[in-house]
Amino acid sequence: MKLTHKLCGAALVAAAGVALAVPNTTKAQEHSHRGNAYIEFTRDSTRETDVTQITKPGDSTGSKATDIDSSEIQPTNPGDFGIIFVTPLNFGQHEIMNGTVTEDYFAKPFTGNANGTDKWSSPNFVKFRDDRQTLDHKYKLSVQMVSPFTGDVDGQTHTLDGATITYNNLNLASIDNATHYPTTPAFETNITIADGLGKQLAYTNVEATKGIGVYELCFGDDSTAADSVKFHLPETSLAYTSAYKSVVEWTMETVN
Repeated sequence: MKLTHKLCGAALVAAAGVALAVPNTTKAQEHSHRGNAYIEFTRDSTRETDVTQITKPGDSTGSKATDIDSSEIQPTNPGDFGIIFVTPLNFGQHEIMNGTVTEDYFAKPFTGNANGTDKWSSPNFVKFRDDRQTLDHKYKLSVQMVSPFTGDVDGQTHTLDGATITYNNLNLASIDNATHYPTTPAFETNITIADGLGKQLAYTNVEATKGIGVYELCFGDDSTAADSVKFHLPETSLAYTSAYKSVVEWTMETVN
């Protein structure tokens, strides 16, 4: 009995020693607390009043809407998304023989602030805007002839049957933040419109996070402005002495 008691006592002491050697694995206490941070962005109020000011593409020099000939379609504010202005196309005055047009004619470059001392010249262009509060800024611009070239001949309306307008040398200009400029703009070539032809695609912004702001879709640059928008009339169509006018419509649409 005594021997058994001694052995048990020794075992208890040994076990206690092992327990004392085990490291303390209790997890340290941790406490976290979160707080909020705030910032707010609002629209530039000056932008809303200046959007219809027509400036030279890629420049801040411009003319107010009132400086554009009153007989032309005036700039409009489309809100956050849409077309602001389309330059009128002036194909000039030409002499023809026997009612036959044997060559193509090109639209003259646009003259801004024509009646002012600070007038300027530029390629013809379409001014548009995308300032939507959206994560997807993909869109496209199309053009259509919604009214044919018509004039007054002998007191009656005469139409230039088969007359077409063709746009080339497309490029973009803007004075807005260059960070938002499209890196892969998709321009079409030989964009031809005619009466009854329907809308023709001209430009597509294919990047969801680019193309934000106000832009000009230009036809040519300083060296090609006079050769970028072409008028053509088939030799089979008769042209009489008259001033002819057509209506061209540009449309801006979102892309899914």
